[in-house]
Amino acid sequence: MPKVLGIAIVAAAVRDGEYRSKSANETIAANLCVVQRYLTRDPKDGNLFRPGEHATGMLDRARELGKLPEEAAMSRIVVTGPYQLLPPLSDDDFKSLYDDIAKHGVKVPVEYDEVGEILDGHHRVAICKMLGITDWPRFVRADLSEEGKRSFARSLNFARRQLSGAQKQAIIQEHLKDAPSSSNRAIAKDLGVDHKTVSAARKRMIDGGEIPHHDMVVGRDGVVQPVAKPIRTMFFPEVENLGEMKKVIKVIGDREHLKNVTQYMGAMNALPAIAAPESSADVTPRSNPRASIGTSTRTNQERGFNLYETPDEAMFALLALEKFSDRVKEPACGRGAISRRLEAAGYDVILSDLVDYGTADRYGIVQSVADFLTSEPDETIGCDIVTNPPYGTALNAFVAHALRVHRPRKMALLLNLNFFCGFDDPDRVFAMEECPPARVLIFKRRLPMMHHDDYDGPEAASRMNTAFFIWEMDDDGSYGRHGDTRTLRIDWKDYMPSEGGAE
Repeated sequence: MPKVLGIAIVAAAVRDGEYRSKSANETIAANLCVVQRYLTRDPKDGNLFRPGEHATGMLDRARELGKLPEEAAMSRIVVTGPYQLLPPLSDDDFKSLYDDIAKHGVKVPVEYDEVGEILDGHHRVAICKMLGITDWPRFVRADLSEEGKRSFARSLNFARRQLSGAQKQAIIQEHLKDAPSSSNRAIAKDLGVDHKTVSAARKRMIDGGEIPHHDMVVGRDGVVQPVAKPIRTMFFPEVENLGEMKKVIKVIGDREHLKNVTQYMGAMNALPAIAAPESSADVTPRSNPRASIGTSTRTNQERGFNLYETPDEAMFALLALEKFSDRVKEPACGRGAISRRLEAAGYDVILSDLVDYGTADRYGIVQSVADFLTSEPDETIGCDIVTNPPYGTALNAFVAHALRVHRPRKMALLLNLNFFCGFDDPDRVFAMEECPPARVLIFKRRLPMMHHDDYDGPEAASRMNTAFFIWEMDDDGSYGRHGDTRTLRIDWKDYMPSEGGAE
């Protein structure tokens, strides 16, 4: 067993990953620890020492004998491993985690790969060893590629940890080095950041020669696609010249050009009649260029599964203004845009959706697949609900079913502000008049565009006014019986985290 100075040096090396001696006495004490394999010395720097193979065992014995300095026992630990990819915990964060595990045990399972390497939970395991805890909840993730393991480790911790702007940039750059052929949007989705942030980091790294330029990238859906999509152009007349253009087209009988102009101008009924095509298959349907990029209402067929992921800006505002019970239901979870933010704020989330997206919670429990409109709450009756429900024909029934059957203590739904209106649908009337919301948080600044899940084109401005409608159950089990619905105008920019805050 080393003397007090040697124990302190080994503890510091384990804590910080390395230790640089500051005096001749420290160098001597450290070299004695090297002999006993508590430390290893850097071959090029004789004053730099790292933990040896017997370091942890010696510290455990020192702790049992009461020889471990208290500041070393309670300070943060920076562990090493192939998937320990984020900066170390601060001393305050480490002490908070230490105290919580000492009092409650490990609540979030430690994630392992199929060969036993820790993907997430290095500090939890280290603290368990410090406390003498030998068993903790585990979850094994098999069949991940090496790139997938590193991506998973980063994505879990990126949203959970409080990182500075420089630390975030460093993690994004490391991710780009691991997966330079992944698209900006795919990486942004993995890390929970804006794709423009990834794009700026990629450009700097390509310009600096750190990563190669790729003409083809792998998108969020796993499909290989070109970085720059081709732009198709066509001549169209100005509106004031359309009349003359019609005459010319009629004379030359250029039906194909007429159809193209018709689609662009959206004026099929106003154009002169032409001979019908031989087959109905020749008819090009009327299209809306704005709808094709996700900036206008799609048809039901175009909507498909109606997945428009909620922007982080909406959730930051909601979580700053509203509190929920510890366990929250997300019955239209999609790919987890809402649940990720709820979990980062400390809530447990019960995930389900009509479609199997394979979304899992922080414990590794995969979403259930169920039609909410026919669902029964069972033991989850009364649980708070937070979701962005599917718009369209099912919306009114979705809201009414939640209030009638699931009976949440509190429910927050991100809806079009037009939900305030309407009188003909009995479910809308039930939700807004018989069970009116307690308050409505109206975004006076429009949220960033919620693009359809299959959209990977340029960003477009949103044309929809949205709000969080908040229902709260009264003491008598009713909703909204003790007062009128309050409306609050909010600006989501007021609730965005600072550069050094949680994201």
